[in-house]
Amino acid sequence: MTSYFYPTKVSTRFWTRPNRLAEAQIRIPFGELMNLTKKHTTTAMATSSSASSTTTTTTPPMADPTQSLLKQARSHEVSIAELSAISSSRTVYQKNGNIFFRTSVQQATASEKKQLDMLKAKLQKQDLVK
Repeated sequence: MTSYFYPTKVSTRFWTRPNRLAEAQIRIPFGELMNLTKKHTTTAMATSSSASSTTTTTTPPMADPTQSLLKQARSHEVSIAELSAISSSRTVYQKNGNIFFRTSVQQATASEKKQLDMLKAKLQKQDLVK
């Protein structure tokens, strides 16, 4: 027997169950849900030379670390805004690695604010070093 989980995506890190009165619910087996949330990475094709077989990988050029930190901070700000729009009585599922943990909206918001504060501290530290 397959157990089903009825997720509603709140942000990239949180999922919540929809209201029972929702018009359309998607039934997704939990294992498939985990497969949907995995990030897909692309790998370079292996090339072989006539003398020997070698594998080459291409890496994207190094982006400015400040830009990536700003992008992460923006993501945390969006998560906080979306969590504040949810009723405090609802539970959310916070993603930690590949596993979702059930938590309250208040705890999830506090966690996001803490991560945002750490990112802002890193940004300030980088600005002082430059």
